[in-house]
Amino acid sequence: MFDRSLFKRYEELVRKIDLFCADLSNKFGSRLQCRPGCALCCGRDIEVLPVEFHFVRSRPDLSDAALQRGPGFQRQDTCAFLQRNRCTVYPLRPVICRTHGLPLLVRSAAGEQRDCCPLNAAPLGLDTLARSELLDLETLNTLLSAVNLLFCRQTGLEPDQKLRLSGLFDRQ
Repeated sequence: MFDRSLFKRYEELVRKIDLFCADLSNKFGSRLQCRPGCALCCGRDIEVLPVEFHFVRSRPDLSDAALQRGPGFQRQDTCAFLQRNRCTVYPLRPVICRTHGLPLLVRSAAGEQRDCCPLNAAPLGLDTLARSELLDLETLNTLLSAVNLLFCRQTGLEPDQKLRLSGLFDRQ
């Protein structure tokens, strides 16, 4: 377990992400299909950066119930933390889970593209949104990588590794 102070920058980043996501949710309201009970994006065994993995692992509010597998858990093709279409680690969920489904700006060598959950694309009018209404994925990934690098330098972990979130079950 790591000292909670090592997660300060990660928690600051998560707060900013949550504010941006809340602004989008308020702006788009019922046009967003993402809501409690929708778990279509909760894929099985996602990989996260060390800072995200250890953030979930080190939290004292990670209840034993969240780490118990049992008949209430979903099919094998869903996230291990999904129980009855609800995330058992919702306040601690990784960045990808916080932002999935929202309108994204994706930049690549081929140019800029817009993307979001297929359930949200038509109701939002994805192609008509202003840039300020899109989450810039490159900026987000750069910030997350920087926070992860700092965390890994402080803890001696390898910053380029990806850890399976379900690995939390192996480290009880």
